[in-house]
Amino acid sequence: HSLNVDRGAGIGSVTFGTGHGGQVILHVTDQVKVSGSETINGEKVNSEISASAIAGSDTEELGNAGHVTINTRSLTLTDGGAVTTSADRGKEGGNVVIKATHLLYLMAGKITTEVKGGQGNGGNITIEQPVFMVLNQSRIKADAHGGNGGNITIDSNQYLRSTESSVTASSQLGTPGEIKISAVDTNITGSIVILPNKLLIVPPWLNHSCQAGLENRSSFIVTDREGVGNAPGDLQPSGFMRTVKGTIQKPKSVE
Repeated sequence: HSLNVDRGAGIGSVTFGTGHGGQVILHVTDQVKVSGSETINGEKVNSEISASAIAGSDTEELGNAGHVTINTRSLTLTDGGAVTTSADRGKEGGNVVIKATHLLYLMAGKITTEVKGGQGNGGNITIEQPVFMVLNQSRIKADAHGGNGGNITIDSNQYLRSTESSVTASSQLGTPGEIKISAVDTNITGSIVILPNKLLIVPPWLNHSCQAGLENRSSFIVTDREGVGNAPGDLQPSGFMRTVKGTIQKPKSVE
Protein backbone atom coordinates (compact mmCIF):
# COMPACT_ATOMS: atom_id res chain seq x y z
CA HIS A 1 0.00 0.00 0.00
CA SER A 2 2.89 2.42 0.73
CA LEU A 3 6.42 2.96 -0.53
CA ASN A 4 9.18 4.85 1.30
CA VAL A 5 12.46 5.72 -0.46
CA ASP A 6 14.80 7.45 1.98
CA ARG A 7 18.39 7.85 3.26
CA GLY A 8 19.88 8.05 -0.22
CA ALA A 9 18.05 5.03 -1.60
CA GLY A 10 16.81 4.93 -5.17
CA ILE A 11 14.58 3.13 -7.65
CA GLY A 12 15.61 3.51 -11.27
CA SER A 13 16.75 2.35 -14.65
CA VAL A 14 20.09 3.28 -16.26
CA THR A 15 21.61 2.83 -19.68
CA PHE A 16 25.34 3.34 -20.25
CA GLY A 17 25.47 2.84 -24.02
CA THR A 18 23.51 3.01 -27.23
CA GLY A 19 20.47 1.19 -25.88
CA HIS A 20 17.53 3.17 -24.63
CA GLY A 21 16.81 3.31 -20.92
CA GLY A 22 14.04 1.19 -19.48
CA GLN A 23 10.78 2.43 -17.99
CA VAL A 24 10.06 2.76 -14.28
CA ILE A 25 6.35 2.22 -13.55
CA LEU A 26 5.02 2.31 -9.99
CA HIS A 27 1.45 1.48 -8.91
CA VAL A 28 1.10 2.18 -5.17
CA THR A 29 -2.35 2.23 -3.58
CA ASP A 30 -1.86 4.73 -0.75
CA GLN A 31 1.29 6.85 -0.75
CA VAL A 32 4.83 7.19 -2.05
CA LYS A 33 7.38 9.12 0.03
CA VAL A 34 10.83 10.05 -1.28
CA SER A 35 13.00 11.96 1.16
CA GLY A 36 16.43 12.59 2.58
CA SER A 37 19.98 11.82 1.51
CA GLU A 38 23.07 9.86 2.50
CA THR A 39 26.78 10.57 2.21
CA ILE A 40 28.48 7.78 0.26
CA ASN A 41 32.27 7.93 -0.26
CA GLY A 42 32.18 11.60 0.66
CA GLU A 43 29.45 12.45 -1.84
CA LYS A 44 25.90 13.42 -0.95
CA VAL A 45 23.36 11.16 -2.64
CA ASN A 46 19.70 12.18 -2.62
CA SER A 47 16.86 9.69 -2.54
CA GLU A 48 15.19 9.46 -5.94
CA ILE A 49 13.07 7.59 -8.45
CA SER A 50 14.90 7.96 -11.76
CA ALA A 51 15.58 6.88 -15.33
CA SER A 52 18.95 7.93 -16.79
CA ALA A 53 21.19 7.66 -19.82
CA ILE A 54 24.83 8.04 -18.76
CA ALA A 55 27.70 8.35 -21.21
CA GLY A 56 30.65 6.07 -20.66
CA SER A 57 32.98 8.32 -22.68
CA ASP A 58 32.89 11.60 -24.58
CA THR A 59 32.72 9.86 -27.97
CA GLU A 60 30.38 7.00 -27.19
CA GLU A 61 26.88 7.01 -28.69
CA LEU A 62 24.15 7.26 -26.11
CA GLY A 63 20.56 6.05 -26.04
CA ASN A 64 17.49 7.93 -24.84
CA ALA A 65 16.67 8.17 -21.16
CA GLY A 66 13.80 6.00 -19.95
CA HIS A 67 10.41 7.18 -18.68
CA VAL A 68 9.00 7.30 -15.13
CA THR A 69 5.30 6.78 -14.36
CA ILE A 70 3.88 6.92 -10.83
CA ASN A 71 0.27 6.06 -9.98
CA THR A 72 -0.70 6.60 -6.34
CA ARG A 73 -3.02 8.50 -4.00
CA SER A 74 -0.34 10.70 -2.43
CA LEU A 75 3.22 11.53 -3.51
CA THR A 76 5.57 13.54 -1.27
CA LEU A 77 9.10 14.63 -2.19
CA THR A 78 10.91 16.21 0.75
CA ASP A 79 14.42 17.08 1.92
CA GLY A 80 16.06 16.52 -1.46
CA GLY A 81 13.76 13.72 -2.63
CA ALA A 82 13.34 13.67 -6.42
CA VAL A 83 11.66 12.11 -9.43
CA THR A 84 14.01 12.56 -12.40
CA THR A 85 14.96 11.53 -15.89
CA SER A 86 18.23 12.68 -17.43
CA ALA A 87 20.47 12.17 -20.45
CA ASP A 88 24.10 13.23 -20.44
CA ARG A 89 24.09 14.47 -24.04
CA GLY A 90 22.62 14.34 -27.46
CA LYS A 91 19.58 12.11 -26.97
CA GLU A 92 16.00 12.62 -25.86
CA GLY A 93 15.22 13.13 -22.20
CA GLY A 94 12.71 10.75 -20.67
CA ASN A 95 9.16 11.73 -19.72
CA VAL A 96 7.68 11.84 -16.21
CA VAL A 97 3.97 11.14 -15.66
CA ILE A 98 2.54 11.49 -12.16
CA LYS A 99 -1.03 10.50 -11.34
CA ALA A 100 -1.55 11.37 -7.67
CA THR A 101 -5.29 11.41 -7.07
CA HIS A 102 -5.19 13.26 -3.71
CA LEU A 103 -1.92 15.05 -2.93
CA LEU A 104 1.34 16.00 -4.60
CA TYR A 105 3.57 17.72 -2.05
CA LEU A 106 7.13 18.97 -2.63
CA MET A 107 9.16 20.42 0.24
CA ALA A 108 12.75 21.00 -0.91
CA GLY A 109 12.11 18.35 -3.56
CA LYS A 110 12.22 18.29 -7.36
CA ILE A 111 10.75 16.76 -10.51
CA THR A 112 13.10 17.10 -13.51
CA THR A 113 13.58 15.87 -17.07
CA GLU A 114 16.91 17.14 -18.37
CA VAL A 115 19.32 16.76 -21.25
CA LYS A 116 22.65 18.06 -20.02
CA GLY A 117 24.38 18.50 -23.39
CA GLY A 118 24.08 17.97 -27.14
CA GLN A 119 20.99 18.51 -29.28
CA GLY A 120 18.47 16.31 -27.47
CA ASN A 121 15.10 17.68 -26.34
CA GLY A 122 14.10 17.80 -22.72
CA GLY A 123 11.54 15.27 -21.55
CA ASN A 124 7.93 16.17 -20.82
CA ILE A 125 6.40 16.37 -17.33
CA THR A 126 2.70 15.58 -16.90
CA ILE A 127 0.92 15.87 -13.54
CA GLU A 128 -2.67 14.68 -13.64
CA GLN A 129 -5.47 15.89 -11.37
CA PRO A 130 -4.34 15.81 -7.76
CA VAL A 131 -6.81 17.49 -5.41
CA PHE A 132 -3.95 19.45 -3.81
CA MET A 133 -0.55 20.28 -5.30
CA VAL A 134 1.93 22.18 -3.13
CA LEU A 135 5.42 23.41 -4.07
CA ASN A 136 7.49 24.74 -1.19
CA GLN A 137 11.12 25.64 -1.95
CA SER A 138 11.03 23.12 -4.77
CA ARG A 139 11.66 22.83 -8.53
CA ILE A 140 9.90 21.36 -11.52
CA LYS A 141 12.00 21.67 -14.68
CA ALA A 142 12.20 20.20 -18.17
CA ASP A 143 15.39 21.85 -19.42
CA ALA A 144 17.61 21.13 -22.41
CA HIS A 145 20.92 22.37 -23.77
CA GLY A 146 20.93 22.41 -27.58
CA GLY A 147 17.47 20.93 -28.19
CA ASN A 148 14.08 22.24 -27.17
CA GLY A 149 12.88 22.36 -23.60
CA GLY A 150 10.28 19.80 -22.61
CA ASN A 151 6.63 20.61 -22.02
CA ILE A 152 5.15 20.80 -18.51
CA THR A 153 1.44 20.14 -18.02
CA ILE A 154 -0.13 20.48 -14.57
CA ASP A 155 -3.84 19.78 -14.02
CA SER A 156 -4.77 20.17 -10.35
CA ASN A 157 -7.82 21.24 -8.34
CA GLN A 158 -5.71 23.40 -6.04
CA TYR A 159 -2.18 24.55 -6.89
CA LEU A 160 -0.07 26.44 -4.33
CA ARG A 161 3.52 27.52 -4.98
CA SER A 162 5.89 29.42 -2.72
CA THR A 163 7.97 32.29 -4.06
CA GLU A 164 11.12 30.18 -3.57
CA SER A 165 9.82 27.49 -5.96
CA SER A 166 10.20 27.42 -9.73
CA VAL A 167 8.63 25.73 -12.77
CA THR A 168 10.84 26.00 -15.90
CA ALA A 169 11.09 24.48 -19.38
CA SER A 170 14.13 26.28 -20.76
CA SER A 171 16.81 25.61 -23.35
CA GLN A 172 20.21 27.27 -23.63
CA LEU A 173 20.30 27.08 -27.45
CA GLY A 174 16.89 25.77 -28.53
CA THR A 175 13.25 26.75 -28.05
CA PRO A 176 11.81 26.77 -24.54
CA GLY A 177 9.08 24.28 -23.82
CA GLU A 178 5.47 25.11 -23.03
CA ILE A 179 4.23 25.34 -19.44
CA LYS A 180 0.49 24.83 -18.97
CA ILE A 181 -1.06 24.98 -15.49
CA SER A 182 -4.80 24.33 -15.07
CA ALA A 183 -6.10 24.78 -11.53
CA VAL A 184 -9.10 26.20 -9.68
CA ASP A 185 -6.91 28.50 -7.62
CA THR A 186 -3.36 29.20 -8.80
CA ASN A 187 -2.89 32.44 -6.85
CA ILE A 188 -3.98 32.91 -3.25
CA THR A 189 -2.51 36.38 -2.78
CA GLY A 190 -5.85 37.99 -3.66
CA SER A 191 -7.45 36.18 -0.71
CA ILE A 192 -4.91 37.38 1.84
CA VAL A 193 -5.95 40.37 3.94
CA ILE A 194 -3.13 42.68 5.03
CA LEU A 195 -3.58 43.43 8.71
CA PRO A 196 -3.11 47.05 9.90
CA ASN A 197 0.26 47.79 11.45
CA LYS A 198 -1.15 50.23 14.02
CA LEU A 199 -1.60 48.90 17.52
CA LEU A 200 -5.00 49.15 19.15
CA ILE A 201 -5.33 51.84 21.83
CA VAL A 202 -6.65 49.76 24.70
CA PRO A 203 -7.95 52.20 27.42
CA PRO A 204 -11.02 53.45 25.50
CA TRP A 205 -12.17 49.86 25.07
CA LEU A 206 -11.87 48.88 28.74
CA ASN A 207 -15.11 48.66 30.72
CA HIS A 208 -15.00 50.54 34.00
CA SER A 209 -16.32 48.34 36.78
CA CYS A 210 -19.81 49.05 38.06
CA GLN A 211 -20.20 52.01 35.73
CA ALA A 212 -23.61 51.31 34.25
CA GLY A 213 -25.96 51.56 37.27
CA LEU A 214 -29.58 52.48 37.78
CA GLU A 215 -30.33 55.90 39.35
CA ASN A 216 -26.60 56.67 39.60
CA ARG A 217 -26.03 53.53 41.66
CA SER A 218 -23.59 50.75 40.91
CA SER A 219 -24.80 47.23 40.27
CA PHE A 220 -23.33 43.75 40.38
CA ILE A 221 -25.19 41.03 38.53
CA VAL A 222 -24.63 37.29 38.76
CA THR A 223 -26.48 35.16 36.23
CA ASP A 224 -27.39 31.52 36.55
CA ARG A 225 -26.13 28.71 34.37
CA GLU A 226 -29.17 28.70 32.11
CA GLY A 227 -31.25 25.96 33.64
CA VAL A 228 -28.42 24.00 35.26
CA GLY A 229 -28.79 23.87 39.01
CA ASN A 230 -25.98 24.35 41.52
CA ALA A 231 -24.05 21.29 42.50
CA PRO A 232 -24.62 20.07 46.07
CA GLY A 233 -21.11 21.09 47.10
CA ASP A 234 -21.38 24.63 45.70
CA LEU A 235 -22.18 27.71 47.75
CA GLN A 236 -25.96 28.12 47.78
CA PRO A 237 -27.59 31.55 47.34
CA SER A 238 -29.45 32.87 50.35
CA GLY A 239 -32.97 34.23 50.24
CA PHE A 240 -33.34 37.91 49.46
CA MET A 241 -33.54 40.44 52.28
CA ARG A 242 -35.77 43.47 52.27
CA THR A 243 -35.87 46.63 54.34
CA VAL A 244 -39.12 48.02 55.70
CA LYS A 245 -38.85 51.31 57.57
CA GLY A 246 -35.22 50.70 58.43
CA THR A 247 -35.80 47.15 59.70
CA ILE A 248 -34.18 44.21 57.93
CA GLN A 249 -36.59 41.32 57.55
CA LYS A 250 -35.68 37.81 56.52
CA PRO A 251 -38.07 35.78 54.40
CA LYS A 252 -40.12 33.21 56.24
CA SER A 253 -38.82 29.71 55.94
CA VAL A 254 -41.01 27.04 54.48
CA GLU A 255 -41.46 24.03 56.76
